[in-house]
Amino acid sequence: MATIVRLDRLPYPNPISIKHKNETPLENGAFLGIKGFAQNERECYEVEALKDDSQLAILKCSVLMHDERLDERDFVLKKDIAGRAYLPQKGEVYTIAKSHFDGDLVVGDKLEKKAATYQLTKKTTNEAVAIVRKILSYEGQPSVMIEII
Repeated sequence: MATIVRLDRLPYPNPISIKHKNETPLENGAFLGIKGFAQNERECYEVEALKDDSQLAILKCSVLMHDERLDERDFVLKKDIAGRAYLPQKGEVYTIAKSHFDGDLVVGDKLEKKAATYQLTKKTTNEAVAIVRKILSYEGQPSVMIEII
């Protein structure tokens, strides 16, 4: 069963179209690094695992874009298939599956990109991108509510 995301506070959403080249399908809530425009595209970005200096995006596709018979928990984004991600902006709040975070988190932890993964981790050396606001269960899924800083 795939992970799900809740968009808690997005006053001015900034969605983008994306594709990835990873053989492993990505689940909603994955933290992505923007690589640039996909080959032969003007509006669709290619994304990859995070790097310290990559622009951050959060995968949040609507399963209905792909197959109206599926539930949100059935969705994974496969290689070279177009999907949707959000470019997070300061003050936005997201509830994302715990599996997209590295380590044990508590409210107040600042988070940074974990290089070469699709996860965020506790801040140690790099710039913080988010702060943990709540640890909860969302639709039966262990989740973390974060605010972009």
